[in-house]
Amino acid sequence: MLSDNSTPDTENTFITPFSIAIDATYNRALVVDIGRSDIIAVDLNTGKRTTLSFFESNQNNLRGIAIDIAHNRALVTDIGLNAVIAVDLRSGARTILTDKATPDNVNPLSVPMGITLDPLRNRALISNAGLLSVIAVDLTTGARTLLTDSNAFIDEPYGITLDIAHNRALLGVPNARSIFAIDLFTGARTKLNDNSVDPITLPKDLVIDGTHNRALIVDEGYENIYSVDLATGKNTIFAK
Repeated sequence: MLSDNSTPDTENTFITPFSIAIDATYNRALVVDIGRSDIIAVDLNTGKRTTLSFFESNQNNLRGIAIDIAHNRALVTDIGLNAVIAVDLRSGARTILTDKATPDNVNPLSVPMGITLDPLRNRALISNAGLLSVIAVDLTTGARTLLTDSNAFIDEPYGITLDIAHNRALLGVPNARSIFAIDLFTGARTKLNDNSVDPITLPKDLVIDGTHNRALIVDEGYENIYSVDLATGKNTIFAK
């Protein structure tokens, strides 16, 4: 156990930890706790927890998180404000990167859930659950463009991650029981996973394991972690 509400101490306890990103520069994990509406930093050596940034629980409703190393910040999706918030990794200070008024109201966010960075194109990719789409957000200006639209999915997209080696993003769509591959240039969609064996039921979050050419999927339905081969789409149970 690295960290829980009694390990290594009882300070800055978790209530409902929801998403996590590794901040390698500061040797810590950043955890979005939706019960507290805060970002908790967990030391990767000791497990000690500190609060990086306090949010207003009556306004904010945080979900996904990604580390923007080039700008020394974390980017957090907020379904309360329908925004992406930038959080300074040193001070915890917050600024709005993009929302309905920043920089304009084009391609608005609606229930932004997952977030991943596409640094080669200086953008973040957001699973925009309320409008069943994926939105690209310019990391400098906050301008939003539509990468793929609501014709792609039969249900709300959730977790998203970048598969750099194949020039695509991978997206979990829980009620479709599917992982979709989204072409980073065209936005074209294809279904990746083969559910004929070890079917995935409610894929929520996912990460790329490039060393083993696979994606690891958190399945809320069976409460398993699945491995999906990036070439064949074959599912196998990685951990129960």
